[in-house]
Amino acid sequence: MSDENKGPGKTITIIVNGTPYNVPKKEVLTYVEVVTYFDPTYPQHPDTVYSVTVPLHI
Repeated sequence: MSDENKGPGKTITIIVNGTPYNVPKKEVLTYVEVVTYFDPTYPQHPDTVYSVTVPLHI
């Protein structure tokens, strides 16, 4: 990531199950963060497993 794309107020768009979400841009977006967009109750039920696909052209 270049420095011009870092810092407060910078966002990226992720798509979870066809729905776009604007999220703060940072070096790492965790599995838990992504899955919680799809299932907000995931942190209370971490035994549920989801598949996450990341395109290689990021």
